[in-house]
Parts: sequence; C-alpha cells; structure tokens
Amino acid sequence: MFSIVSKRIPLLLLALTVLTAAQAQQVRRLTLDEAVSLGMDYNKQLKISQARSDVSGTKYKQELSALAPAISWNSSVTRNSPNIGEFNIPAGAFGPGSPGGLINATSHNYYLNGLSISQVVFAGLRGWNRLKTDKEQMRASALDVEADKKTVKNNIITAYYNHYKLLESKKVVDQNIQVLNQRLKDVQNMQTVGMALRNDVLQVQVNLSNLQSSAAEVQSAIDISNFNLDVMLGLPETTKLQIAEEGLTSTKPDFNIQTGLQDAMTKRPEIKASEIRLDMSHKALKVARGLYSPVISGGFNFYYNNPNQRVFIVPEHQFNQSWDLGVKLSWNITSLFTTQYQTKEAKLNINSAQAQHEALNDNIKMEVNANYSAYMLALDKIRLDQTSVDQAAENQRMTKDQYANGVKNITDMLNADNLAVTTQINLVNARIDAEIAYAKLMKATGND
Repeated sequence: MFSIVSKRIPLLLLALTVLTAAQAQQVRRLTLDEAVSLGMDYNKQLKISQARSDVSGTKYKQELSALAPAISWNSSVTRNSPNIGEFNIPAGAFGPGSPGGLINATSHNYYLNGLSISQVVFAGLRGWNRLKTDKEQMRASALDVEADKKTVKNNIITAYYNHYKLLESKKVVDQNIQVLNQRLKDVQNMQTVGMALRNDVLQVQVNLSNLQSSAAEVQSAIDISNFNLDVMLGLPETTKLQIAEEGLTSTKPDFNIQTGLQDAMTKRPEIKASEIRLDMSHKALKVARGLYSPVISGGFNFYYNNPNQRVFIVPEHQFNQSWDLGVKLSWNITSLFTTQYQTKEAKLNINSAQAQHEALNDNIKMEVNANYSAYMLALDKIRLDQTSVDQAAENQRMTKDQYANGVKNITDMLNADNLAVTTQINLVNARIDAEIAYAKLMKATGND
C-alpha cells in the first residue's frame, strides 16, 4: 500500500506543476488593431506628450487671464493713541473779525474701504501678441501629440509584424525538421538493406542537428519578441501572444511617389507644427518690438471711509464715499536702446526656425523616398523569392528521386533540402517586410 502511494505522489506533483505553469502563462490572441489599441493606451511617451500639450493649454489660459483688468478690494481698521489733543484757534487771532474754532480734531479710529480697478490700455500690443503666441504653441503641442501617436502606432505595427515573421520562420523550420526526420528514417532503412552508407546517415543527422539548433535560436528570438511586445502593450510579461493572421498580408493599391511626396508636405503633423512655430517666431519679434512703445493704463478707485480723508478741517466721524478716475502714461526711455538686442535675438530665432522648417521638409522627402524604395524592393523580392521557392521545391523533388535511383548522393539531397528551407524563409520574410515597408510608407506620407 505504501509503495502505491509513493508512486502516485510524484505524478500528482508533476500534474500540479504543469497546471500551475499553465495558469501562470496566459495565452492571448491579438489582432493587429487590438495590439495597436492596447499599445496606444499604455504608451508612456504618449502620456508625457499629452501632459506637455495640457501644460501649453494652461499657459494660454494664464496669458488670457493676464489681459483681464486688475480688480482689488482693501479694508482696514486703525486705532490711534489718544495722547494728541485737539487744536483750537482763538477768534481774532488772524486779525479783527477772523473766526476761531477747531482745526485739528483728532480721530482715534479709522475705517478705510477701497475698490481699485486698473487696466493696461496699450503696451505695444505685447500682451495680445503673447496671447496669440501661446495659442499657436497650444496648437503645435497638439500636433506633436498627433505625430507621437503616429510614431508609436508604427512602432507597434513593426514589432507585431516582426513577431509574426519569427513565428512563420519557426513554422518553416519545424516543417523541414519533420522532413529531415523522415529523411533520416529512410536513409537508416536503406543502410539496413545495404543501399546507403553509415556516412550518409551521419550527414543527415548533422543537418538535422543544425536545423534543430536553428529552431532553438528562432524560438529564443520569439521569446524575446513576445516579452517585448507584452511590455509594449502593457500586458503581463508571462502572456503568450498568438497572432491573428487573417488579413495581415494583402495586395496593396498602386503607389505614386509624387502623390506621396505631396501628401507628406500637407498631411504630416510635424510639417504643420513646424509651420506654426515659424509663425510663432514672427510673433515673438512683434512682442520684442512692442518694448519700444509707451504703456498707457487707466484706473478707477472708489473709497468708503470713516472719516473721509478728503475732509481737511474737521473730519466727520461717519462713512463717506468718494472716487477718482485717471489715465497714466509711462515710457521707459532706456528701452529705446536696450530693446534692439531683444529684437535682434528674435530675428535670429526666425532665421533658425526657417532653417529648421526647411531641413524638416528635406528630411521628410528623403524619408518618403527611402520607404518607397524599401517597399518596391520588398515587392520585387516577393516575386523573385516565390520563383526561388518553386524552383527549390522542384529541385528537391528531382534530387530525391535521383538519390533513390543512385544518380545523386546524400550530399546533393541535403543541399537541396537546405536550399528549400532557405528559399521558404526568404519568401516569408519578403512578404512580411513588404507589409512593414508599406506601413512605414503610409506613416511617412501622413496617410496612416
């Protein structure tokens, strides 16, 4: 009885281990669109870009609020010491008939209330131009977010297709391992009946080992790619991804390079953001030139005090209202000399922004052309590799028959097998590379 239980315990432990491992590693099937959606929601760089855009919007609102009138209310209560007496002038002190009386009535309590409103009327339109600059910056930041989204999307598409490429390559290798296993059995059977040499068996075994080594390398690359995709998409690192293959490779419409270049110049968010920043540099020059101008401001003050300060002789101990209204002009004469350096800096910034805009245009044109060339090359390789696959398959079939008839040796047959594997993998890579190149081309032209 004890021996039976002791034999069952390892089996139970093995079953529990397998069950735990299966539960720990989740399997998830993802379409390309689902992968893009997950990655866009999770991506940290997009969150940083969005935060920067939100900051630009806040700065615009700050500048807008700075143009509003400054309104303030002040209230105070003051208690003076009672040790200062009143001052009376006797009658006739300034000549016969001059009246006398109290001219300095001390008030021990002061209640002061005041409303003040001030507004800059004109300051060389500096505030208005700053406001427009901040608004343009807000638009440029939003376009930066859009550009980052396109870049992140393209990175996810590329990673997804590269993972698919590895999985397809592994399928080809595994299928050819099965072929070599069968080839090994055939050669071993032929050796048994004296139709093959021991050396033939060893050559097949060496080729099989090499192919199994390649399969292990591809599997390692698959594991790394799977982990990286899990991290990129915000999934648990133990998730095993399955690729939804439907529609991943398809025939694409004809592409016109000239139309693509025109689209890039009008649709790319980077171009639009660069144009806005160039316009911003011109507005910055207007802000700098505004420092030459005087500042005109207006103000209004309303007082409700007890006693009222405007009563000079005998203040009345009661609340009285009063107000004043005025216009102020101030002009910093020194700015006529110092502002020239700020305007010079603004002009240099315009030149820099113009050069950056032109450089960006050139870089985008080169990007479109490079991706177009890569896509055309991938299409050519598909056609050539398909022909190579067909030729290698026919060569493999013929070599196998010739080996069976003693015309070819085992080396010829193994070379034919290796050539078939190589051409099949090349075709898989060419097809997927074409999809990646097309996605990059669409991103480069702003059509993704």
